[in-house]
Amino acid sequence: MKKPVYSTIILVFALFSCNYYSQDVERILTEAGNLLENHPDSALLLLESVHYPGELSQSLFADYVLLTTWAKDKSYKNIAGDTLIFQVKDYFRRKRNWEKATLAAFYAGRVYQMQWNDDKALNAYLTAETLSQQITDENQKGLIQYFIGELYYAQQLYPNAIERFRLAYEYFCHSPDNYTRKIFTLNIIGNSFFLTKQKESALIYFEKALRLAEDRRDSNQIALVRHNLGVAYLANNDMYPAKIELFQALRLVSDTGLQIKIHLTLAGLYEKRNQIDSALYFSVRAVELFELQKDKTALVSAYKLLSRLEEKNGNLQNALHYHRQYLRYYDWVRDERERINLLELQKKYDFELIKGENNRLVIQRQWELLFFCLLLLASSLISFVFYRINQQNKNALAEAKQTTYQLKEMVNDADSAIHAFMTKQFDIVKKISLLEGYLREEEKEKGKEILKKVNKIIYEKDIFDWGVFYQAMNELYKGYFDKIKAAFPQLSELEYKICCLTKSGLNNTEIAIILKSNVNIIQIRKTTIRKNLAIPEYGDIAKFMDTLIAE
Repeated sequence: MKKPVYSTIILVFALFSCNYYSQDVERILTEAGNLLENHPDSALLLLESVHYPGELSQSLFADYVLLTTWAKDKSYKNIAGDTLIFQVKDYFRRKRNWEKATLAAFYAGRVYQMQWNDDKALNAYLTAETLSQQITDENQKGLIQYFIGELYYAQQLYPNAIERFRLAYEYFCHSPDNYTRKIFTLNIIGNSFFLTKQKESALIYFEKALRLAEDRRDSNQIALVRHNLGVAYLANNDMYPAKIELFQALRLVSDTGLQIKIHLTLAGLYEKRNQIDSALYFSVRAVELFELQKDKTALVSAYKLLSRLEEKNGNLQNALHYHRQYLRYYDWVRDERERINLLELQKKYDFELIKGENNRLVIQRQWELLFFCLLLLASSLISFVFYRINQQNKNALAEAKQTTYQLKEMVNDADSAIHAFMTKQFDIVKKISLLEGYLREEEKEKGKEILKKVNKIIYEKDIFDWGVFYQAMNELYKGYFDKIKAAFPQLSELEYKICCLTKSGLNNTEIAIILKSNVNIIQIRKTTIRKNLAIPEYGDIAKFMDTLIAE
């Protein structure tokens, strides 16, 4: 039996080697998932270390795409080309993994939104909303409502937007410590009310956001609320309160990005009041901050504003200079966007090529592994069959020799005691019946006449006689088997035979041979007997009947 054992070891080793890469990727995905919420850049770096994601199983590949899209979005990367998320969404829905299906549907909406396809983005968010009914993540539910509201806000459907933002705020209130999201949501609700000329309602929400930021003593959040309040006043042409809010925000802010926004808003305010010098001052200050941040994209709008202000101020040379700067950065941004789009397209094309090649290699490897496994399995089965046949032949030969010897003993010792005689006779009956079962067909054919003679001697017939068998058993066990039949009339003839043979000490294989059945059927029949006689599962049938008859 050594060969089958070695084959099994080789097979297990081969399967373990094939799973090693998947296990390593699974660890990476778990670590990236843990990092994603607070350190999306690190999570994205970790995900990018996965080589040949096309080789992954379908489930791991779906997790990889979802986590990568999520990490890129939270890292402010362009996800407009991450269209694999659409397939991933459908995969998780088929698997009824509602948490991941909801998240994938949400990011499908984000991808459509990045593609400026608001209709499809809204449909994806509404799908995510439906799926979110199956989950308990209040924060995710809030984000879905927020982005639905953002789409309505962009389309100037302010009542619809307010309804969604309010729902988002309620969800954020029930999720762990999301005060920044609550502030953003209150701000945009305030803006929406201002844009619908509901000034009192707008001020209520801005004040609520301001109190929340002050409770946290977060100066940047306080500055953000005051800036948004100033923008709202400015949009309503309330210049004086807008100016007060914006300068208060400027005194509090430390975040460079928000400083730039406040300076540009102040520049717009002074431009509206036709105070061009002041507008130029804040515009130039915004450009300086942009230069510090090296944000070329944002410089486009800043230089465009400066060019317009200088033209209004009559400084045509400066206006022309700023306009050239504006065109320079505009061209750079346009080329950069085209380059990024091309890179994304090339990356996607390369990925599809790699995926196709990897799929071909994976299929080839799977066929090779399957062939190898089948070869090992066939080798193991052949070895086992030969071993089993050899053992059966040895057992049959040994039983034949033993039976011959016992027949001689029985003939030579005819005057022995009745009990000893019946014991030997019963053993002979068992072994004669087993002998016939063990012999191969060709051996039975050759020894047919001998078997007939043996049966004639034992049973006075050419074949096995159950009546003689039962009589021998009753003589040996003092009417035990008649008692079994009387005590358990519900047993069928086959079940009664199985009980008798079990009591006589035969195992399932031997019983199967005598009854010309197979081991599985005998096991099933024993289970039925236990059920009919209320014997515990795997209980000893012989012991149970012994106890009951003794009582």
